[in-house]
Amino acid sequence: MVRKLLLSILISIFLVSSVTNIHAQEQDTTTEIVVEEEETPEAAPKEDNTNYILIGIIVAMGVILVGVIYKNHVSNHKKLKLSITGIDDNGDGSYMVRWGCTNNTKKNISPEKMEINVAKGSAILLKSNENKEIKPGKNDEVMVTVVNQDTLLEWTVDDQKLVFDGKDLKN
Repeated sequence: MVRKLLLSILISIFLVSSVTNIHAQEQDTTTEIVVEEEETPEAAPKEDNTNYILIGIIVAMGVILVGVIYKNHVSNHKKLKLSITGIDDNGDGSYMVRWGCTNNTKKNISPEKMEINVAKGSAILLKSNENKEIKPGKNDEVMVTVVNQDTLLEWTVDDQKLVFDGKDLKN
């Protein structure tokens, strides 16, 4: 029912529009319109600085992103990572401290500078890496010292430093 109604409305509209089209063609209106040509003014070229600003921002963000990724990569992939691999209580107020490191490369490293400085108190060096060559992977006992709670040691390997404070041994 609704379809028939819509169809009849569409047909009616089509017939009315075709009749008006024929009627409009039959009328002869001969009015002449004269349009004078005018020179079209030219607009000044638009300066598009937004592209340069946008490109500058994208380049700056790219440089910052590359810098952050590089810094993160370098800090996480240092050749050597120093650590204290173990602390044992000797029962007489002294402690045995094992110093180690992880060599993140696939070859032996011979650091130019490897030293331990007693900044405060006293320490006994029980074991030291004589050849100063560090093998790839984890090295648990590069050095072994005996210290007490008054000792402050600084282990320096090339540009890295690891500090041990005996005060941290108090429970």
